[in-house]
Amino acid sequence: MDNTMNKHLDMMKNPDRWPVWPLLPLLKGKDEMGVLLQSEGAYVVVLANLYMLPKSLDLAPQIKYDSAEAIVADGWIVD
Repeated sequence: MDNTMNKHLDMMKNPDRWPVWPLLPLLKGKDEMGVLLQSEGAYVVVLANLYMLPKSLDLAPQIKYDSAEAIVADGWIVD
């Protein structure tokens, strides 16, 4: 994994550094947006724009990951 990917991974693993905690904005490709939540040891990517979140995050599609490494391997980076 290159240095840039390590920076994304490091940010995902350290929620105390997230600028809009408890959410971390993510991008996948050029037009897929999501926000990362850490919930009870799991990582959840909510498929939504940070500025257009539904009233309840449970209403948005979600992808659950076992680790930050799995998120990066799936193509997500910190926005």
